[in-house]
Amino acid sequence: VIGKTVTTEFATFHPGPTVNPRSRGSDFTPGGSSSGSAAAVAAGMVPLAFGTQTAGSIIRPAAYCGVVGYKPTFGTLPAAGIKPLAPSLDTLGVLARKVDDAAWFVGLLARQPFADAVPGAGPLRIAVCGTPHWDRAQPASRTALAQAAAAFERAGAQVSDITLPAACEGLDAAQIAVMEYEAAAAFMPEAASHARDFSPAFAALLARGAGRDGHELYYALARAEAAHKVLEPVWQAVDVLLCPSTEGEAPAGLDATGDPIFNRMWSLLGNPCVHVPVGSGPRGMPVGVTVVGPQRADRLALAAGRLLEQSLAG
Repeated sequence: VIGKTVTTEFATFHPGPTVNPRSRGSDFTPGGSSSGSAAAVAAGMVPLAFGTQTAGSIIRPAAYCGVVGYKPTFGTLPAAGIKPLAPSLDTLGVLARKVDDAAWFVGLLARQPFADAVPGAGPLRIAVCGTPHWDRAQPASRTALAQAAAAFERAGAQVSDITLPAACEGLDAAQIAVMEYEAAAAFMPEAASHARDFSPAFAALLARGAGRDGHELYYALARAEAAHKVLEPVWQAVDVLLCPSTEGEAPAGLDATGDPIFNRMWSLLGNPCVHVPVGSGPRGMPVGVTVVGPQRADRLALAAGRLLEQSLAG
C-alpha cells in the first residue's frame, strides 16, 4: 500500500480537491468518485489504484483522466471494509495504465485467470452500441466510438451495430432509485449524528432516498431483472458491446464531477466494464470507450479491451 487517494464525499458527487493531471493551463474535473485514484495513475504516481463504482465512479474518472478503468462483474471482489453506499450496486475495481495491469491485479485478488487469453476463441464479435442515451454523446465521444470500432476491425474482429431492446430504456432512473433508497438506509446512523457536516448535495440525495418507499426499490430491481432477460439473445449473438464512456471530454471547473449517464445502466445490471482511452477531444482532454461484457465474462471483456488497446497503439 502506497497511500490513500482522495475521493468525493462518501463516494457520491460532492468534489474533493483533486485536479485533472491532463489539464493544460486550466482546471478540468478528474471525475468522481474515484478522482484521486484516476489522477494518481494518470500523473504516473502509481501504476494502479483501487476505485469503487455505484453509478459511474470508475469508468468516468478513467475516461476524464485518460487511463484504463475496470469495473468487474458485481460481487467479483468482496466489499468488506468499504463503507456501503448502495449494497446492491457497490463494486470494487481498479484504475490502471494498461488493461493487462488491471486484469492481473483484479485476477490476483479474485483468484481468477483474468489476464489469460480466452481459449478457443475465434474473431471477437463486437457490437457498437450507442445505448439509449446516444443523443447525449458529444462529437468527441462519437468520434472515439467510431475510431475504436475501426481499430477492432483492423485487429480482425467482426464489428456490427446494435440497438438495445426497449426494456433497457429507463435503467438510469432505476439505478438512481436503488442508489438513493439504499444510501438513505446505509447512512441512517451518520444522518442522526452528523447531518450538519453533510454537503447540501449529499443531504439532498439522502432526503430523496428517505422519501422513496420499498415498492420503488422492488420495481427498480425488477426492471433490472427484465433487462437481463431481454439481453440474453444479445449476448448469444455478440461477445461484447462497445459503448460511450462519457458524454465527452471532462467538463471544465472543479465544482462538479460530470454526469454518469452512460454508466448507470451497467452499474445497475452488474456487467463487467473496461474503459479504454482512445484519443482526445477539441480541448485536448482524453476521450475513450467502454467495452461491456456479459455478467461473469470478465475475462472476455478484458481480452477485448486488450485487443483494442493494442490495435490503437499500432
